[in-house]
Amino acid sequence: MFCIAPPSCRKDTHGVFSEPVDPEELPDYHDIIKQLMDYGTVRKKLDKGLYPDLEQFEVGVAIFWNRFLECDLLLV
Repeated sequence: MFCIAPPSCRKDTHGVFSEPVDPEELPDYHDIIKQLMDYGTVRKKLDKGLYPDLEQFEVGVAIFWNRFLECDLLLV
Protein backbone atom coordinates (compact mmCIF):
# COMPACT_ATOMS: atom_id res chain seq x y z
CA MET A 1 0.00 0.00 0.00
CA PHE A 2 1.22 3.49 -0.70
CA CYS A 3 0.23 6.99 0.36
CA ILE A 4 -1.59 9.16 -2.19
CA ALA A 5 -2.38 12.11 0.06
CA PRO A 6 -0.24 15.23 0.01
CA PRO A 7 1.57 15.86 3.30
CA SER A 8 -0.87 18.66 4.16
CA CYS A 9 -3.81 16.23 3.92
CA ARG A 10 -2.12 13.69 6.14
CA LYS A 11 -2.14 16.43 8.77
CA ASP A 12 -5.78 17.25 7.98
CA THR A 13 -7.01 16.80 11.54
CA HIS A 14 -10.47 18.13 10.66
CA GLY A 15 -10.97 15.77 7.72
CA VAL A 16 -11.62 18.57 5.23
CA PHE A 17 -10.34 16.51 2.29
CA SER A 18 -11.29 13.05 3.58
CA GLU A 19 -14.88 12.96 2.32
CA PRO A 20 -17.14 14.74 -0.18
CA VAL A 21 -18.17 18.29 0.72
CA ASP A 22 -21.72 18.56 2.05
CA PRO A 23 -23.57 21.12 -0.12
CA GLU A 24 -25.72 22.09 2.88
CA GLU A 25 -22.61 23.11 4.81
CA LEU A 26 -21.02 24.99 1.88
CA PRO A 27 -23.79 25.87 -0.61
CA ASP A 28 -21.60 27.71 -3.12
CA TYR A 29 -18.73 25.17 -3.04
CA HIS A 30 -20.00 23.33 -6.12
CA ASP A 31 -20.13 26.64 -8.01
CA ILE A 32 -16.44 27.24 -7.27
CA ILE A 33 -15.01 23.70 -7.51
CA LYS A 34 -16.20 22.07 -10.75
CA GLN A 35 -14.49 18.67 -10.55
CA LEU A 36 -15.28 17.04 -7.24
CA MET A 37 -12.94 14.50 -5.66
CA ASP A 38 -11.74 13.77 -2.15
CA TYR A 39 -9.17 11.49 -0.57
CA GLY A 40 -11.80 9.13 0.84
CA THR A 41 -13.40 8.60 -2.58
CA VAL A 42 -10.04 7.94 -4.25
CA ARG A 43 -9.11 5.50 -1.48
CA LYS A 44 -12.47 3.66 -1.64
CA LYS A 45 -12.32 3.36 -5.43
CA LEU A 46 -8.74 2.06 -5.20
CA ASP A 47 -9.60 -0.44 -2.46
CA LYS A 48 -12.61 -1.74 -4.42
CA GLY A 49 -10.65 -2.03 -7.67
CA LEU A 50 -12.88 0.53 -9.42
CA TYR A 51 -10.03 2.10 -11.36
CA PRO A 52 -9.76 -0.03 -14.52
CA ASP A 53 -6.15 1.00 -15.11
CA LEU A 54 -3.36 3.18 -13.82
CA GLU A 55 -4.36 6.07 -16.09
CA GLN A 56 -7.84 6.29 -14.54
CA PHE A 57 -6.30 6.19 -11.08
CA GLU A 58 -3.97 9.03 -12.08
CA VAL A 59 -6.97 11.06 -13.27
CA GLY A 60 -8.71 10.58 -9.90
CA VAL A 61 -5.59 11.59 -7.99
CA ALA A 62 -5.02 14.60 -10.28
CA ILE A 63 -8.57 15.83 -9.69
CA PHE A 64 -8.06 15.41 -5.94
CA TRP A 65 -4.75 17.32 -6.02
CA ASN A 66 -6.26 20.11 -8.10
CA ARG A 67 -9.15 20.42 -5.67
CA PHE A 68 -6.69 20.50 -2.77
CA LEU A 69 -4.66 23.25 -4.46
CA GLU A 70 -7.77 25.26 -5.41
CA CYS A 71 -9.03 25.15 -1.84
CA ASP A 72 -5.60 26.00 -0.49
CA LEU A 73 -5.51 29.08 -2.75
CA LEU A 74 -8.99 30.13 -1.63
CA LEU A 75 -7.84 30.12 1.99
CA VAL A 76 -4.85 32.40 1.35
